[in-house]
Amino acid sequence: MELELIFATAFVLEFVYCAIPGSVTAEALRRGISRGYRPALWVQFGSLVGDLVWAFIALVGLAVVFESVPVRLGLGLIGCLFLFYLAIKALAEAKSGGIPEGASVTDRGDIMTGIVLSTSNPFQLAFWLGIGATTIAAIAPHPAAEHYAVFM
Repeated sequence: MELELIFATAFVLEFVYCAIPGSVTAEALRRGISRGYRPALWVQFGSLVGDLVWAFIALVGLAVVFESVPVRLGLGLIGCLFLFYLAIKALAEAKSGGIPEGASVTDRGDIMTGIVLSTSNPFQLAFWLGIGATTIAAIAPHPAAEHYAVFM
C-alpha cells in the first residue's frame, strides 16, 4: 500500500509542478507555434529529464552541495544567460516577421533546451528538497531503496 501511495503522490506532485507556467512552458509554446507539435513535446521531455536530475539530487542527499552560495550563484547565472539567449532569439524571430513554417525534420536541440531550462531553474532545487524526501518519509517511516525508486 505504501508503494502505491508514494507513486500516486509523486504523480500528483509532478503534475502540479508542471502545471505552473514558466520558462519551459514559454519555450515549448514558442517552438510549438513556430515548428509544430514535436519540437514542443521534445522540450517538455527534456524538462522531465531535468526534473529527474533534481529529484535524484534531492533524494540521494547531494542537495547539500547546492546549498553553498557560490554554487547557487553560478547556477542562477547560467540560467539567466540561457534565458537571455532565448529572449534574443525570440526577439530576432519576432522582428523578422512572417508566418511560422511547419515542423521541420532537423533537430534543433529541443531536448537539450528543455534539460538546460529545467536544470538551471533554482526553483527546482527548492521544490524537490522540500517535497521529495519529506513526502517519502511521511508515507514510509523507514524508507528503503524501493520507496525512492517508485517515487522517481
